[in-house]
Amino acid sequence: MSRALVMEVFAEDAAHEAFLVPFIKRLAAEGGASVDVRVRSAVGGHGRALSEFDLFQRTLARQFLAAPDMIVILYRCQLQEIRPSTSRDRRESRPFVA
Repeated sequence: MSRALVMEVFAEDAAHEAFLVPFIKRLAAEGGASVDVRVRSAVGGHGRALSEFDLFQRTLARQFLAAPDMIVILYRCQLQEIRPSTSRDRRESRPFVA
């Protein structure tokens, strides 16, 4: 039997972990592969997940860890409120024509 693929997961909350880990395992099983999913970050939000990933990269670069077969990063976009432009905005953004 071949060795299990090692996957490191960085996610911002437990809901992401609850969805992603079973999803990855199901895909692997359907493809006939064995996978070892390691969750590095699943609480603390977007900033914590990215901080953990940064630390993970630095640790890998120093060769303190063996490189995984795959790294998965999952976080949701933080969209800002979009407001409609006003006629004043449009006037101010017109290019100057002499």
